[in-house]
Amino acid sequence: MNSGSATGKLFQIIVYVVIYFSFFVVPSTLWVYYSMLRSTIGIFENINIKAFQKLYAFVKMQNVGNKVKKAKILSDGELKKFLIEARDEVYLLAAKVVAVFRLFRALRCDEIYKLTIKDVNEEGSVLIMTLSIKQTMIFLPLSLTVL
Repeated sequence: MNSGSATGKLFQIIVYVVIYFSFFVVPSTLWVYYSMLRSTIGIFENINIKAFQKLYAFVKMQNVGNKVKKAKILSDGELKKFLIEARDEVYLLAAKVVAVFRLFRALRCDEIYKLTIKDVNEEGSVLIMTLSIKQTMIFLPLSLTVL
């Protein structure tokens, strides 16, 4: 088998895989899969699939007319309104405390994401949050007290 026919079969397989995924994933995810395939095949088979212009055009066409969903982010005013008007019985721990820490930049987004109920202990009217912060491969325990 010469390398031309092997490359042709590889191209067919890649096209089938990309078309299959195009039915189930959004275009941005299809780009991710295409990039992973391109990198993997480039490393292990030493073939640049970007040279397959029809495949590249197909992936690019999938993105035409695609509207990216923007994340909804509260403005400072909306956040303050939420902190003042939302009922403490419902939202105190789950949202208000986390919002305050984020508002005052006490926690990074990924640190907020990693918070669990186990990280928060209630002692009377005080909430104690314990989390591990990863800085340069060293985990630092951090306790924050909410009065």
